[in-house]
Amino acid sequence: MKRTISKSERPYRLLLCVMISLLVIMLAGCSTSSDSDTNTRGFTDFATIEEEYLTTIESLNWPEGVTPPDALEGEDTGASFQIGYGDTKAFKCDWSSDVCSSDLYESGKGGKSLS
Repeated sequence: MKRTISKSERPYRLLLCVMISLLVIMLAGCSTSSDSDTNTRGFTDFATIEEEYLTTIESLNWPEGVTPPDALEGEDTGASFQIGYGDTKAFKCDWSSDVCSSDLYESGKGGKSLS
């Protein structure tokens, strides 16, 4: 004997199918890539961000009397970093409160770091 789905069961069956489909999609989205190269995901190691930092501080115009740190300090050298982090640290150093609140800023020489 063939069983038919009643009208009251149809919404529940449809809901069950939708939920199973969403579960499959979510699990597929959470799967890991077989590519283990971290650069494809936008992350890199400490040596690369330190190189970014050094390249960026050399390209900035620093006010007279201001010498930026010649190495990244206080960072976990074993951690992974987002690409561009070294540039960000260099610009942060350029805009740091030490430069902006110093006598160099008051005298107008601090403005050179903006160019």
